[in-house]
Amino acid sequence: GTAGQVYAQGASYARWGNKAAPNGWSVPWVVLSPTNLPLATVASVNNATNSFTITVPKGSKPVKVNYSTTSGSATLAYQVDRNKDKVTVTPQDLSSTAGLAALTQGLTVGTRVAISAIPQADGTLKAYTLKFYSGSQLPK
Repeated sequence: GTAGQVYAQGASYARWGNKAAPNGWSVPWVVLSPTNLPLATVASVNNATNSFTITVPKGSKPVKVNYSTTSGSATLAYQVDRNKDKVTVTPQDLSSTAGLAALTQGLTVGTRVAISAIPQADGTLKAYTLKFYSGSQLPK
C-alpha cells in the first residue's frame, strides 16, 4: 500500500440560527490541531524559503514542509542526538540566529525527522513541531 493522506483536524464552536446564518449553522471560529506524521526523511532543503520536502515510507511523492522563524510564533524545533545509548534533546529557537543555524546545519538531505503539522489547502504542511535526528543511532 501507500501512505495515506494527511487531514486537518480540530475543534469549532458551531451555532445554529445566529445572525451570520439565521436558518443554518455558522462557525465563528475553529482551532486546528497539528497532525503527527510518520517518521520521515528529508528529500530536499530550501533555506531561503524556510522549507524542505520529506518522504515517508510507502509515500508516493515528496511533500513540502514550511517552518516559521517569526519571534513568538516560530516552529518548535528540537535536535535529538542519539549516541552510544544516550539521548540528548536540545531545543532550538528558530527565531534566533543560533537556533536557525543549528537547524540549517542539522537539516540536510537524508536527515530523519519527526513532524507535527497543520495540512494546508495547497497540499503543503505547516510545521508546528519539528524534531531532527543526529548521531550514530538514528531512528528506523
